[in-house]
Amino acid sequence: MSLLVFAWIPLTWLLFACNGIEPGAPLEGDATPVCDRGTLDVRLGQFHSCALSCDGMVRCWGDNSFGQLGLGDYDNRGDEPGEMGDALPIVDLGHSGRAIELSLGSSHSCALLDDGSVKCWGENSAGQLGLGDRDNRGGEPNHMGAMLPIVDLAASATAIAAGGEHTCAVLQGGSVKCWGANYDGELGQGHTETRGAQPGELGQALATVDLGVGAVAVDVVAGEDHSCALLDDSRVKCWGYNGNGRLGLGDTEDRGDQPDEMGDALGVVELGKMRVQQIAANAGGSHSCALLEGGQVKCWGDNGFGVLGVGDVENRGDDPGELEDSLAMVELGGLRAVSIGAGSGTSCAVLEDQSARCCGYNGYAALGLGDTRHRGDTKESMGKNLPAIALGTEHHAVLIRPGGGNHTCALLNGGALKCWGGNGQGQLGLGHGETIGDSPDEMGDGLAPVRLSAARIHHQGTR
Repeated sequence: MSLLVFAWIPLTWLLFACNGIEPGAPLEGDATPVCDRGTLDVRLGQFHSCALSCDGMVRCWGDNSFGQLGLGDYDNRGDEPGEMGDALPIVDLGHSGRAIELSLGSSHSCALLDDGSVKCWGENSAGQLGLGDRDNRGGEPNHMGAMLPIVDLAASATAIAAGGEHTCAVLQGGSVKCWGANYDGELGQGHTETRGAQPGELGQALATVDLGVGAVAVDVVAGEDHSCALLDDSRVKCWGYNGNGRLGLGDTEDRGDQPDEMGDALGVVELGKMRVQQIAANAGGSHSCALLEGGQVKCWGDNGFGVLGVGDVENRGDDPGELEDSLAMVELGGLRAVSIGAGSGTSCAVLEDQSARCCGYNGYAALGLGDTRHRGDTKESMGKNLPAIALGTEHHAVLIRPGGGNHTCALLNGGALKCWGGNGQGQLGLGHGETIGDSPDEMGDGLAPVRLSAARIHHQGTR
């Protein structure tokens, strides 16, 4: 299978395949260790984090103000000693309850289950949970498990993306549906009316996003108030709020909030001749990135603090002529990227030498470089001058996930998980609330891994 084909599969599904597990295959008993890492994936919201284990279980920590940890209370986890490891409960997702993909919004969480269903919990002020009301879920004992309804999409989902206050899913067959807040057209419906906060707005009543004649989506990502889809022909289309040029269309006009702006009328993000393998955005972010064939990376939108990695702070995509071959590659010192991540003010990549590197805002040490100096805002701070993140002796990154606030996590070889940056709500999972990564001795071997239970606990709830 080519690398390009792999990139068209949601990354968590790819990780299952790399570990010898087919998505949806039984994960019972002794067959589970085919996955050779305890943690399969990690996703970050604004101030909370969730990990997906190899056996499909979900554990969340950090801010729990809206029940986004899915633990039946509103208590933060990870900011006090004794709250992690075996003390951190599994999120009860109901019968089977096995997740194959996670996505975290600013204050809500969503899981794609192995039967193609989607469940979301946490803040629901704009209907982002897709349950026909505005009631938060996850903070009361009767909110989760069998009591947490499935999002009615009238089809099985293959990928999910949680944005600031909206959520999107790719459905079987390649269509996309989005629900929740729609202030600037981020739902791609040609209007600005919220969907999912009233009964009867989901299921068959929720229209698919019109991406044009013959368009087939293979992945979707969501920013704070915009959404982007990767199509099976390698095109990228974005819609919603377009401040700073985050839609990559050469202007700042929103798309999807007025009739006749979607479908074939919605322009493609022109990234040059190379095919797109992966796209990235985050619920707190106002920029997007693409991994191109050959391992090169391009980012567009808001370039505050140099998050686009091109050595200045000028936005890209808000004026004509800034895209296609004119859009500079992220300068990675001649190394190819194998995976990428985009946070609220941070862009990250795992490179072919197994190093992880980030650029952008570093006020809370989200870049993990032992200081609080921004990177990417000058030519001198990129390329070979952009340091690799010290992750510890004989440790290298498999995945890196910048969050929607100011923290970052990396999944390491061997299954360890390490997080750094802002930590006011315990989102680093280290048993305290102190920022980590602004001093050199706090990284490398000095950075403790997140303690997650190694026990394979098989949930036996009922949906």
